[in-house]
Amino acid sequence: SCLQQPVICFGSGKGLRVSRDAVRMKDGKTGVYINSGRVVRFRQIDIVYTADDYVISRVSDDKDFLQLYDEVIVEGKDGLYDDMPM
Repeated sequence: SCLQQPVICFGSGKGLRVSRDAVRMKDGKTGVYINSGRVVRFRQIDIVYTADDYVISRVSDDKDFLQLYDEVIVEGKDGLYDDMPM
């Protein structure tokens, strides 16, 4: 699937698990692109842990940051931009 929902992880802390393949830089900010109602949106992430194939982002109440039920776009990420139709 080209969409992925982050999951809560437990251990030394909790956060949102995101595939490293989905992580992008935009305007100097680290984040991911999500499917928001059939429109692409950029959401920032605050990486607190990095593994070989995923990162853990701190949970934030800020709407500019990735939220639990956001659908993260993993494939076709090179040509993505804000407000792009899905």
